[in-house]
Amino acid sequence: MGWSVFRYRPRLVPFGRLLWLPGGAFVRAITAAHWAMVEKLADETGFEAVVVCYPLLPRVRAAQAVDDLVGLIAAVNDAEAKRMVVMGDSAGAGLSLAATQEMARRGLRLPAALALVSPWVDLRLVDPGQPALEAGSAPLTIAGMRRCGELYAGELGLAHPAVSPLLGTMAGLPPLTLVGGTADLLFPDARRLAGAAAAADVPVRLLKAVDAPHNYPLTEHSDAAEAQAALVAACVH
Repeated sequence: MGWSVFRYRPRLVPFGRLLWLPGGAFVRAITAAHWAMVEKLADETGFEAVVVCYPLLPRVRAAQAVDDLVGLIAAVNDAEAKRMVVMGDSAGAGLSLAATQEMARRGLRLPAALALVSPWVDLRLVDPGQPALEAGSAPLTIAGMRRCGELYAGELGLAHPAVSPLLGTMAGLPPLTLVGGTADLLFPDARRLAGAAAAADVPVRLLKAVDAPHNYPLTEHSDAAEAQAALVAACVH
């Protein structure tokens, strides 16, 4: 697969597993903030953390990435995992959702829950509210992210559900926790995702922080602690 997988185990026998896919628009590698978040979540939940680093552009393509992640989630969600939760931020969150949708389509055993931070779930970036948010979302730009999305999509195109899972079916998904800041370029799509999930009778919680930026739970933002608590709750409830 060409993926890198890292495990962080709590000192005691783990209560479950959480799988985290970092963001970075498919061009940036995992950061220290990601590692700090995963360690904190593992320590507070007592879960074993599995960090999944997928190939970056120009090597990664959506069709193969989704298929690879389906296999990886299935392997991690084995009999030893009393409870298994999939998490991710930004591009990693979108890929997590796409893979879980594909697992539901195939009739595979699903994670117990999904928790997505500042999810990038519509790579077309066509929501009418997004241009007004662009100025305050540096370094994210609509043109730059759309270009990354086009390369990632490859022959599937940006509107394919494996690329933009907001356009896919929500039916049968596990409970969904969404965390986003209203100043984030991607927040309008997180809000649309919450609505689509609710319409499909998926239990969904949208935690929004007013005027908070992209990926604020991974920073020292004043609302980060509440967001981190919501991610812990997604694991243990």
